[in-house]
Amino acid sequence: MTEVTDLRTSNLMNLKKLFYLMTAFICISLLGYYIFADNTPIMAAENMENQINSPKETLKLQEASGATFDDSFDNRVLYIAYWNNRKIEFLTKSYEKNGTLMVHFIDMVNTLEMSGSAIASTKKITLQKSGNTIEMKESELLYTYNGKQGTLSAAPERISGRTFLPIKDITNAFGISITIDKSAKTIIVSD
Repeated sequence: MTEVTDLRTSNLMNLKKLFYLMTAFICISLLGYYIFADNTPIMAAENMENQINSPKETLKLQEASGATFDDSFDNRVLYIAYWNNRKIEFLTKSYEKNGTLMVHFIDMVNTLEMSGSAIASTKKITLQKSGNTIEMKESELLYTYNGKQGTLSAAPERISGRTFLPIKDITNAFGISITIDKSAKTIIVSD
């Protein structure tokens, strides 16, 4: 009888030790994440799926893991946006397509304080701002804004793993006014 009790006590003690070790591991893992990750989402280059939940995340978003991106196109230039007395330097060069300025997804989300996603596997792009949603697909001119269909002047496209969108069409859909000065390489945004 004492052997059975000793065995149960021993098993119970081992379970307690295991529970404490697991709890400590989880706490240390979470602490390490918050200290070292700095809440920076890193997207796998194989999937190139970008999920952005707030403009703060876009400031440090990294398109990850060894993928190279060609920003050397002669027709691409870096733009600077101004909104609410804020200067926002684009991270990726923009370019013109069919007379329309095409801006990198992350730069657009950061500039216009949106959330959204650009998913490579489905080619679906979604942007949200103030309870409104615009959905579109790469290489397609049609989009929906809160369920109503519209037509873009240039189709979204993916170049070197990066998604580019027609900024003027997107801002018009959301009711945001912008002025593009191509010679000064600036975009003035106003609500």
